[in-house]
Parts: sequence; structure tokens; C-alpha cells
Amino acid sequence: MVVFIVIEIAVIVHIVVGVIVLIDVVRWVHVPIVDVVIVILIHVVVWRRRIVVVIVTIAASRNE
Repeated sequence: MVVFIVIEIAVIVHIVVGVIVLIDVVRWVHVPIVDVVIVILIHVVVWRRRIVVVIVTIAASRNE
């Protein structure tokens, strides 16, 4: 259970930091909103895959 909580916290922190950084970058560089949205979506997809891999690994190690 502790591992899942740690993963959740890590993901939330990552998202919050990412959003703050993106907002700063957009302010300075004036990047189009579409590009920012694409970057966010890529991050979400990548992190979901990592989380699934971790959960599957934990489940497999418990069964053995």
C-alpha cells in the first residue's frame, strides 16, 4: 500500500511542477497553447505507462 501512495504523491508533484514550469515558459516565450497541451498529453501518456508497469511488477512479485 505504501508504494502506491508514494507513486501517487510522485505523480501529483510531477504534474504540479510541470504545470508551474509550463506556465513560466509560456509567459516568457509566448508558446502557442496547442503546443503546451500536446506536451501535457505526452507527459500524461508516458507517466500512465510507467505507473502501469510499476503496478504490474508489484503484483507479479507478490504472487511469487
